Amino acid sequence: MEFLDQFHQTRYQVAMALRRNSFDVSGVTYVETIDPVKDFVIVKDQGEAVVLDVNKGCVSVNDVRKCLGFDYIYGEPFSYQDNVSLLVTDYAIKIIKTFKDHREMRQFFLDQEINQFKAKDYLYLRDRSSKDGIYQSFLRGLKDQELEELQSISLNYLEIYKILDRNFDGVDSLVQIYHDLEGKILSIASRNKVELPSILSIPDEKEHISEDEEHIESEIREPIDVYEVIAEVRAKKVASNLDKFLDTLKKEEKYVEWEDVDLRGVLLDTFERRAATFLVLNPGELHVNRGGGRDVHLMPSIIVVEKKV
Repeated sequence: MEFLDQFHQTRYQVAMALRRNSFDVSGVTYVETIDPVKDFVIVKDQGEAVVLDVNKGCVSVNDVRKCLGFDYIYGEPFSYQDNVSLLVTDYAIKIIKTFKDHREMRQFFLDQEINQFKAKDYLYLRDRSSKDGIYQSFLRGLKDQELEELQSISLNYLEIYKILDRNFDGVDSLVQIYHDLEGKILSIASRNKVELPSILSIPDEKEHISEDEEHIESEIREPIDVYEVIAEVRAKKVASNLDKFLDTLKKEEKYVEWEDVDLRGVLLDTFERRAATFLVLNPGELHVNRGGGRDVHLMPSIIVVEKKV
């Protein structure tokens, strides 16, 4: 048996050392092991064996290919369409969305992709060691005064909360500053039609509030999740400048190399060196530099390339 590389040959030896049973299913060889957690799957790609691991629990309720995160193996005929994934050596290429024209691409970004950016932007804002991606670079380039104000006062707000949380006397004037900043944050959120945190919901006027509850209300409550507010407002700013953002993406189109993959397109983001999202603007080829090389024809779309080992 020929293997893609030494890693897969050694992993095959591991699978055989743990093997309890093996059988062919869905065009692959399933190796059931004595390991209580995982089994192995042997996939033949152009005559070269790739050995992937799979969770036992997943296979009990799903097709093995679904568990491994692909629908087709390189060389099998498939249609280039939404939500189809192809295993190429030990990389999975998932077609998230195909585009017939610019209008369709614009609508997809407005309806879905900006929400994806927003979720990742929230993590970016919380982790100051994160590098700017294309989304963050665009926002920085907007130089939006309202957004810059929000980010600035949010830092002040969190700093003051940490001081007040130490719970010492003589800070009445600081409490007022804290509430003033909170009001400004909520005002900017409201102007941008951002849903306010539920913790700030106003009680029903008919509802009776006891003296103890009034005392609690006067204390410093848990702070607003300012990172969530900022991420929401930033997403609104991108949506309102969508055509400018899409023009920026088009200008970023170039030949991109990521891990063992290269293609012409726009790198939208990456995740822990395990996956990368690309915008493909024009028909072209994606090349996987493994086992002598594999080429996959691409159409205008958003794709995710994921390492499976």
